[in-house]
Amino acid sequence: MALIEANESVLIIPIQTIPNELLAAIFKAGASKPSGHCCDIPFPCIASGVNHHWREVALSLPTIWTNIVVHDMKPLKLPTLCLERSSGSTWSHEQLLKLRHVIGVCSVHLEFLEFIFTGQGINAIDRQADWVVTIFLGIFAEIDESTLRSLRINGVGLFNWPPLLFSQPRVPSLTSLHLKIDRQDIEPVNKNWASLKAFLSYCKCLQELVIEGGVLPLPRGTTSRNTIILTSLRSMALRWPYKTRSKDFSHFIRCLKAPLLTYLELVCVNRSDLNEVARRSNLGIYPALHTLRLGCCAPGPESLCPEFYELFSSVRELQLARSDQYYFSSSDSSASEMEGSLALTQPCWPALEVLSYDGCDFGWLHDIVQLRSSLQGGLLRRVRVIGNRFSRVQLEWLKEWVTLESMADSDSGLLPVSPIADLVDTPDAEDMWALLDELSLKDV
Repeated sequence: MALIEANESVLIIPIQTIPNELLAAIFKAGASKPSGHCCDIPFPCIASGVNHHWREVALSLPTIWTNIVVHDMKPLKLPTLCLERSSGSTWSHEQLLKLRHVIGVCSVHLEFLEFIFTGQGINAIDRQADWVVTIFLGIFAEIDESTLRSLRINGVGLFNWPPLLFSQPRVPSLTSLHLKIDRQDIEPVNKNWASLKAFLSYCKCLQELVIEGGVLPLPRGTTSRNTIILTSLRSMALRWPYKTRSKDFSHFIRCLKAPLLTYLELVCVNRSDLNEVARRSNLGIYPALHTLRLGCCAPGPESLCPEFYELFSSVRELQLARSDQYYFSSSDSSASEMEGSLALTQPCWPALEVLSYDGCDFGWLHDIVQLRSSLQGGLLRRVRVIGNRFSRVQLEWLKEWVTLESMADSDSGLLPVSPIADLVDTPDAEDMWALLDELSLKDV
């Protein structure tokens, strides 16, 4: 039974009738760190992913919960648990034991687990290795290995660190893994690739992998000893540091083998990096790839090489996110103005049917659509844009050539991994005119 101290003057729901979903939402919306001598939770605890109705109830009545004191959480079954250690906070040995106890209780039917370690200095891992090991050992020793589906680690180089090895036996059912480093001042060590490989080798059911941050583990080369084979992986996003060398990126992506990969997202990867990968990779590296998303590209003098189009010849959808058209044009003044447009008309990329473009260069988009339409076979059939970035006349012109769809705007430069989640099909004729009427009129 869970006992909660609440403001009795505004309490409208008998405490014994509160379902687990609402109790989880209370933790998510919990105004502050729980206090009280009998509290079993010595750290901020946030739960999400619960029933939408109960989440709204909890968020709409934040004044009800003045304090949360849990004496016995055994009936509580959280589908999601987020553990956050904020800047400057410290945990005593007693608190760590309580932490392990709470995790053990909450781990029943736990499906998603997230760690957030923030505000630490460059040597934080070395100075506080004891609590890092304790946390990992305690958490993964308690988790029911048959239920955990999603794991997110957000911190200072934690996925480069040996404690991940302790969690190996507890992740066979993991389908989604998100690894993030939030600092850029930690020197990467090549031996960390072995730790990452050992951890991923236990993720037999992994379908989605996201790796991002300022520092990433790197292999020493592309030998079979460094190869990681992910046979179930369908979606992968690599959000790469700006300062990474082309050779490092080439080694990284060539060592991750995913024969069933259908979605690949590459963020902050410039054209020279893509060319390095294309020239050194086997053409069958991603034979099932359907969607390629490129984001946050900076302009440069180098153009994409023919090997790039050959490597990704199976791509049916291209998404340009926060990159404008720079991947397919050149800043070199001596280059042909049509170079970027002609690149996308290459016969070696005949499968391309969908273009998602969040930029505002109508001239470039106009050339792409018109030139692709002149190809024999492999026509560009759908274009997804953010409608308010183009005039009514421009949108009408696009509609004459392709099926036009509206793409939701995003404030983040790193768009979600799921490519369809932020896209909405544009309605047919009558509704399309209504959309156009809402847009500002500009000349083509």
